[in-house]
Amino acid sequence: MYPRKTKVLMAPPEIIEQLLTVIRHGRIDNSYKMVWAKAIVDLSDEDPDRKAIPLSEIADKVIGYYWNLHIFFDPDGRTLRQSSNSSKPPKILQHVLGYIASYKSLKGEKFKPCFYEQLEEGDKKKIAIQPAVIASILKENVRHRFLKYSGAEYAFYDYRSDVNQLIFEVSACEQLAQYQGVLRDSIHYRWTQILEDFNKATPRIAAKVAIRRSGPRTEGSLKKYHEWLKIENPNLICSYCEKPIEKDDLSVDHLIPYSFLFSNDIWNLSFTHSHCNSSKNNTPPTKHAIDMQDKRNQNLYNLVSSKYPELFDKKVFKELSFALQENLLRKMSQIYQH
Repeated sequence: MYPRKTKVLMAPPEIIEQLLTVIRHGRIDNSYKMVWAKAIVDLSDEDPDRKAIPLSEIADKVIGYYWNLHIFFDPDGRTLRQSSNSSKPPKILQHVLGYIASYKSLKGEKFKPCFYEQLEEGDKKKIAIQPAVIASILKENVRHRFLKYSGAEYAFYDYRSDVNQLIFEVSACEQLAQYQGVLRDSIHYRWTQILEDFNKATPRIAAKVAIRRSGPRTEGSLKKYHEWLKIENPNLICSYCEKPIEKDDLSVDHLIPYSFLFSNDIWNLSFTHSHCNSSKNNTPPTKHAIDMQDKRNQNLYNLVSSKYPELFDKKVFKELSFALQENLLRKMSQIYQH
């Protein structure tokens, strides 16, 4: 018989163990520590040979994380809290929401959400983005506190005030880059947990936190819902202005904004003119709009039930039935408006 081989499990480097400990168990009042950790990991991954990371680079990353998350899902700062204090958002988030508001004002009717990395330098100057201000907040509130956990202080970086940089041991950034996958997963998971504590009724937080640079995508084309919407609305009447829609101007609207639900659900969809859809933006639905959509949903359910038995087992119909049973439209609209 051949001798049995013993598997040797390789332990992660000490810096990875320490960083994971702080990420997973550190005291959390807001999401600062998660964006700080994410910036360090991302910057190390971009340049594994580096031995220092300027606070200015971390600040720029942090602005980007909050910008990307909020410009797509909560540009007005109403529905996605980043701290336990609902009346006073963290200072950095206040600045970023101000940048977003300035960008929306700058673009006017041409405003469309875009990733921070895609912002033109000219626009950054016009809306007065100031990484130095963010770096100062990070230096005061995060830099030293991040290293502390349960009475201990982990020293996986030093801070040099003369150059305003974090200094790492030789090969530390290379190790962070090597383990960037598990580190990012841990950061996103912990960030999701934090936001769930602060936003108990907000849907799909994990998907929003893990947003990729390619942008939030609807799950498949909305055209697949046309056949369902036509059952109840065969004449293509706009749900907003109640006028007929020409086929080349046909759009499908999310009554409760997609940015909040991050999902396509038949009970929340309706035909509109393209211009009616775009002018609505992320405004909360009115009581009249909710009442009309609720009536539409019941009509659609009754029509399918009486005339289209072949659709009973379809996922879309089951979702419509569940939404009516649980009154999801009104529940979600109340959450969004408050």
